[in-house]
Amino acid sequence: MPFVRYGWTTAAGPDFGHAVDSAAQAVAVGRLVEAVGLAGGAWVEQEHGARVVRAESPGCLGRADAMWTTGPDLGVIGRSADCPLILVGGVDSGGHAICGFAHASWRSTVARITTGLLREMVGAGLRPDRAEALICPSAGPCCY
Repeated sequence: MPFVRYGWTTAAGPDFGHAVDSAAQAVAVGRLVEAVGLAGGAWVEQEHGARVVRAESPGCLGRADAMWTTGPDLGVIGRSADCPLILVGGVDSGGHAICGFAHASWRSTVARITTGLLREMVGAGLRPDRAEALICPSAGPCCY
């Protein structure tokens, strides 16, 4: 993906098991964004729905299942285990990076979360011909 840096953790990495609006969660996000060379990170309380938010500053942005940004040093942080994340990255008409993710739980997928994410990103200038997407690993049917 152009212009996209990403990272992931395991149980041995930063502890994301805290309340999403807690100071401990902010510390965990800070450790992750520092490791990938970003200035800050934004995150949401993922709710298995269709809400998409634009991240313009670091911190907890409330409840949603997709988030995107045009901030060059702002990470958008999604959490996943058995639900896959879909990452989308590309450039706008001015050549600037635009990236985001959708938390594609089955409920969010039925609610068309990825369509909503793409609609907002294209509305902000994402050029579909210059965009790429990938589906992150998740737990499969073999695990249940």
